[in-house]
Amino acid sequence: MQMQKINSNMVLKLIFSGLVFVSFILAIAVGINAVAIKNREEERLRIQQDAGAFCGELFSEGVIKEDVSKKDLDECKEKLDLVYDQTFTEDYRKAIKEAVYFLDVKNKINTFFDGQGILKEEITDAKISDMEYELQTLKIPYQKRIEAEVSNIREEFNRIEAVKAEILGLFVDLSDISDYENAEVVASVNREQYNQALATIETIAQPNLKNILTLALKKVDSKVSEDERIYREKLEAERRERERILREQREAEERRQAEIAAAWHIINVPYISQRYNEVFNGCEAASLLMSLQYKGLLSDKSLRAFAEEMPKSNDPSTGFYLDIYNFEPRSESHWIDSAPLAEYGNKSSNSNIVRNLRGNDFSVLKDEIMNDNPVVIYLTYNFNDLKEIVNGVPLNLHVMVLSGYNHITNEYQITDPWTRTNGQYVFTVAGSRIRSLYDQVGRRAIAIGSV
Repeated sequence: MQMQKINSNMVLKLIFSGLVFVSFILAIAVGINAVAIKNREEERLRIQQDAGAFCGELFSEGVIKEDVSKKDLDECKEKLDLVYDQTFTEDYRKAIKEAVYFLDVKNKINTFFDGQGILKEEITDAKISDMEYELQTLKIPYQKRIEAEVSNIREEFNRIEAVKAEILGLFVDLSDISDYENAEVVASVNREQYNQALATIETIAQPNLKNILTLALKKVDSKVSEDERIYREKLEAERRERERILREQREAEERRQAEIAAAWHIINVPYISQRYNEVFNGCEAASLLMSLQYKGLLSDKSLRAFAEEMPKSNDPSTGFYLDIYNFEPRSESHWIDSAPLAEYGNKSSNSNIVRNLRGNDFSVLKDEIMNDNPVVIYLTYNFNDLKEIVNGVPLNLHVMVLSGYNHITNEYQITDPWTRTNGQYVFTVAGSRIRSLYDQVGRRAIAIGSV
């Protein structure tokens, strides 16, 4: 019994000792675990702070800064992967995803250009449209960063297409500029269009495209040059034809003028000026004396002497009426009728060659001229319309010599005894005008025939 009791006590002691030992061990373990937990939490916090600090430097208001690269974002993502609290990383991961997409789009822009920064020839409208669509899917801040670049790509592409279209428009039904050799140049293309197209080609930077466009334009130049050559030849032919026509017209006119000149029958009566001799109303006397002297009579007779000897009368049907030397009175014509004038012509020249043609048709006067007989005719000064009629004649009555006739132009030469201030005294007047005035004045005239 005593042995059993001793053994029981020993067992109890051993159990107690074991329990104490276990408790000690457990206490040590708990202490160690608490330290470990604290260390782990501190490490997790450090990792999170490190990731936040690194990634935070890459972004500003959720958008990566200008100098951030894809590598920076990958490093940020790696740091975020180490963070224990993933809720902390959600905003960063979303921002990284948007930033990576932005960088991909931005990098894609660079693929539109070659090493010299020239828009690649293989770029199509569809590719640019895709790029424009991708631009619209970016966050607004990212859109603003690259929208100018995308817009420039579109503008450059459109400008190039416009140049291509301009050159294509110079050919008939040409859709691919590389087929220009088999295409026909538009018939209406001119040098101005060519020069304009040549200037636009110079704005093209793509060497291959520029070369093709230049070659195509050379074909246009050949067409325009040929058209210009043909046009110059046409103009030259037209010029020669015009010159031929003008030459023929000139020659025809010269022949006509020669014929007209040859058609004149001129009676070269010696000229006597009533104005220079101051016989201011002596147009009848001067005209008659010129005509008589042409026939070889009264060659030495002066106008003043001839006028002085002319019969004077209060009746113009018997002698010269009013003052043969002076203008006053101006209310009536100073004149002598054709009958007494013809009678004075025969008496003064002691002949019978002067005939009164009063009342004859004008054709009789023309016949006299053609027979080389000067005709003293009663008309008006400067062949004007008749003024007031006083005592049967107009106030602007004027007597002159019919001294020539042109049977082609039906014109008459008039030798006027009243010398103009410029010295002129011979006039060419239409036959219709002479005939009309002759009839209106009363068909008064005298003819000086042959001796």
